[in-house]
Amino acid sequence: ANYPLEKSVEMHNLAMAKIVEKFESVGELNEALHHFDDVLSLYTRQAHPWRWFSASENKAEVLEDLSLRKNDGSRTREAISIYRDQQTLIQRQYDQAHWARIERNIGEALYRLAFLTKDPAKLVEAETAFSNVVETIPKSAPSDREKILRKLADTKCHRGKMTYDMSAIEDGVSLYNSLIDAGTATPRGTKNYFLLQSIEKCRDIKTK
Repeated sequence: ANYPLEKSVEMHNLAMAKIVEKFESVGELNEALHHFDDVLSLYTRQAHPWRWFSASENKAEVLEDLSLRKNDGSRTREAISIYRDQQTLIQRQYDQAHWARIERNIGEALYRLAFLTKDPAKLVEAETAFSNVVETIPKSAPSDREKILRKLADTKCHRGKMTYDMSAIEDGVSLYNSLIDAGTATPRGTKNYFLLQSIEKCRDIKTK
């Protein structure tokens, strides 16, 4: 369909307006989703790659919100598929930072999907995604690396809890310990205090 540019912009803005409204209802989310589908029929990856990327990113956000509201894993799977498609445009060897952001989205979506579907295999996939992000983030960005490593440790712990795999929990605890050892003091109020809280949660899992 060859709609004028003004029409496609209008549809995009309408869909974005639904997002700005903080997703007041499932009905509004579904309406926004339809608008993004219209936009993506105009802004194809082949003809308008960057407009396609922006619209597909917004669509994935709507899908994930719908998934959480309706406990519908199929919506999260669709969002993950969108992120995978984005990585065919944003490739790791050409734009590592952008690729890593998408890979993080994949990891977090897989993490949520694991709890929606009670499928520990999705936690394994999430661990792989988070590990990929860690490999990509430069050491010059320690704060970003720490956030992903904490997410990786948390994922390992929950996989261990879900599968009764003590080695996975021990790996998570060990990773948390390495993060704490790499820091300085651990008094209340520092970032390491919150790491200690997280590691205690993992240990609680281990002892139950």
